[in-house]
Amino acid sequence: MCLDSSNSETRNRFRSLLLPYIIIMSVVMVTVVAGGIMCFTEISSLHDSFRTGLFSALKKYKSDLYMKSEIDSLQTKYQCCGSEYYTDWFAVSWVDETYLNMESQNVKSKLTGGEYLNDDVPFSCCNINTPRPCIHHHVHDNDRHYNYDYRTLVTLYKTGCRDALMDFYGDTVLTNSGIATLITCGLQLFLVVGVRYLQTSINTAVDTGDPEATSLGYFLYIPSGDKEKPGKDVKIKTKKKKKDKTSDEEEAVNEVGLSSEFEEADETTPLRKGKPEMELEESDF
Repeated sequence: MCLDSSNSETRNRFRSLLLPYIIIMSVVMVTVVAGGIMCFTEISSLHDSFRTGLFSALKKYKSDLYMKSEIDSLQTKYQCCGSEYYTDWFAVSWVDETYLNMESQNVKSKLTGGEYLNDDVPFSCCNINTPRPCIHHHVHDNDRHYNYDYRTLVTLYKTGCRDALMDFYGDTVLTNSGIATLITCGLQLFLVVGVRYLQTSINTAVDTGDPEATSLGYFLYIPSGDKEKPGKDVKIKTKKKKKDKTSDEEEAVNEVGLSSEFEEADETTPLRKGKPEMELEESDF
């Protein structure tokens, strides 16, 4: 469309569509800018959403098989454990009572409000990069494990899943998407400005009466004082030239008319002078 409009032979096909195109692209550009800004502003709200959503998911670990599978996949894929730290599992009853010996004194001592709470985490929290076999039950009980001290070395992921997700979706996805969106908006702005100059340049050329003439374009027309809209001055000058040309032609016609009258006068004058001379000659005889 822009290519055809720039050509004087084909510009009439799309000339009327240039202004609607500019308006539509401007609206789209504003929407894209708003989307790019939201990519940055929503990072903080995404942080709170992850925290609330992950705690809710941890509580459903033992009762919802689908949620259990998703959490295990999440912790394995992103190498994280819990919401903020692996100790979040200590405050969640994630082991189903079906697999607990409720008659055991050890189990009964771990019941809090009817729920079994212990320093245990799911196997998906195990760090695959540690040489020691994973310890995910009684994590903070050093006496239960040989040559083990949780304060110096644990076999679990220490990064919370909220931070892991924020690193990926917040710092990587949203930030990069926002930057890419704003860059795209900048290119779109350059296109809109170019089309605007093309549209006003064509209109200025049409106003002068010569659509193929070279003319100036403008982005925003702001009238001030006695200044006329671009294109009107050229049009006025053209009319003045036409008037001057017409007046020159009229003067030339008048001069031709006067010269013709003088020529006719010159031709008739000798005849009038000659008539008395003939009368004198006849009287002499």
